[in-house]
Amino acid sequence: MEKIIEAVLNANTDLTPDQIVLINEAPPEQIAQIRSQPAYKELNYVAGDFSNEEVLKKALVKTAERVLVISDTSKGSTQLEIDSRTVLAVLAIKNLNPSVYVAAELYDEKFENHLNLAHCDEIILTTEYEHSLLATASSGKGFSNVIRCMLGEDTHAGVFIENIPYKFHGKTYGEFAAAQNGEGGKKALLIGLLLNTGNFQRRRRDAIREAHKNPNVEKVIDDLMKIKTLKSNDPILLPDDDLVLKTGMKAIFIRVKEAKHEDSDSKTSV
Repeated sequence: MEKIIEAVLNANTDLTPDQIVLINEAPPEQIAQIRSQPAYKELNYVAGDFSNEEVLKKALVKTAERVLVISDTSKGSTQLEIDSRTVLAVLAIKNLNPSVYVAAELYDEKFENHLNLAHCDEIILTTEYEHSLLATASSGKGFSNVIRCMLGEDTHAGVFIENIPYKFHGKTYGEFAAAQNGEGGKKALLIGLLLNTGNFQRRRRDAIREAHKNPNVEKVIDDLMKIKTLKSNDPILLPDDDLVLKTGMKAIFIRVKEAKHEDSDSKTSV
């Protein structure tokens, strides 16, 4: 559990331990041991079943901004039972707070559609990823090392997803890419876009707001129907240069850590 908490804090540099609420049925001594560490002493904790609405209310899920649902293997349950509980948890969370961003872990992809229907914003298929990684490693090309480098704990290097400045909305991907290349000295490579980002309910509200500006009723209805079928956080790598950028898109970069150069006047020992 500590490694996950540490990884979450590393991935969210704007997040502090006092903003995190753990919800689980771990032994009290395990939680006490974690919170005894200076770095985690301000962690909040609610004991109970994370798929229970009353427990979620105690954890103030109604006011949460983001929720990460991790498969609970602590009870010795089958993968079917674990995934079923994850689905129940997401349904309960979305019922209490439709606008919260939810990422959930699944073992079996057959439950993915259930989470999509619940408008889960991000689904992590752990077993599928593991098998894919093992299969590509069998090629003997070092693929697993590349993935580790891309997704490592270094907060200054790897894959980054960033907002697209408003001044580029309405312009093309090609124009945006050219502007990035013009920023000399910045070691970042634009590799694609993330479409339909953010929470489903917020995208729906934005679409309705835009619909009020459009006098074409048929187009309004068509656009609202499309919103329901959009895949959340849909990546597109190296899109066509003429793709027009708009609200709900984010940029995908690969960034490397800047190398430290020796001062030209410094002495070298041999």
